[in-house]
This record gives sequence, structure tokens and C-alpha cells, in this order.
Amino acid sequence: MTDFLREWVMGVAAAALMCTAAMAMTPKSRVRGVLRMCCAAALCCALLAPLSSAPLDAYADSLARLREAQLSAAETGTDSAERLERTIIESECAAYISDKGAQLGLPDAGVRVLAKWGDGYWYPYEVWLDIPKSDELMISIEGELGVPRERMHWNDGEGET
Repeated sequence: MTDFLREWVMGVAAAALMCTAAMAMTPKSRVRGVLRMCCAAALCCALLAPLSSAPLDAYADSLARLREAQLSAAETGTDSAERLERTIIESECAAYISDKGAQLGLPDAGVRVLAKWGDGYWYPYEVWLDIPKSDELMISIEGELGVPRERMHWNDGEGET
């Protein structure tokens, strides 16, 4: 492809050089006007002639590879955005639970939230807490985040409940 472009630029430059030389040698007269039109036609031909012999199959292959790369990049971006959205939901829910536990006077808890995809968005699905079971916090998590009691796992140091 670079050879094709190099040859094209060299052809245009040669045509421009020849036209410049011809215009410089021609005295001012009607002939110079005709020569100017001929030079313009020659330059247009030099610009457009390589397109007839252009390697269009290589261009088509390059274009197909570019489209594949574009689709791959779009998929990667979508996957990254979904992972980021999930991580944000999980961390914000964990922060909410920690703050709520602090308001209730519970010790600083290690909280982990698992988000699940459903109905077009991420929602908190399961919660693990490293504190003894608290009915008040359980009610808050169930009411505010929608995580049922069965998917709340409490660890008070003696074992998971």
C-alpha cells in the first residue's frame, strides 16, 4: 500500500514539475492560456489515474479488518462498562450497610455485596457481614436494598449464620 502511495505522489510531482517548466518557457500569449488548461488537465489525470489501478482488494481487506477491530473494541468497552457499573453498585450498597450499621451502634463490619443482573440493571443479590446478626440491620437491608433474609450471611467470629 505504501508503494502505491509513493508511486502516486511521484507521478503527481513529475506532472507538476513538467507543467511548471512548460509554463515558464511559454511567453505570455493566447498559447499560454491553452497550455494552462492542458497543464490543469494533465495534473487532474495524474491525480486520478492511479485510482484505476489501485489495489482495491487490499483496501477491502483492510476495511474488513478495521470493522472487526471496531466491533471488538465496542464489545470490550461494553464489558468494561458493565463490570464498572456492577462494582459501583456493590461498593455503594456495602457503604450503605456499613453506614447503617454504624448508625445502629454496631461494630465496624466487613461487608461484601454481590450484585446480579436482572431486568436490565444490576441489583444487590447477596450480602455477607462479619458481625453478629442484627434484626434492625437485617430489616434495613431487606427494606432498602431488597435482599431477602435468606441471602444475608452473618459471621460473628464463631461461624457463619
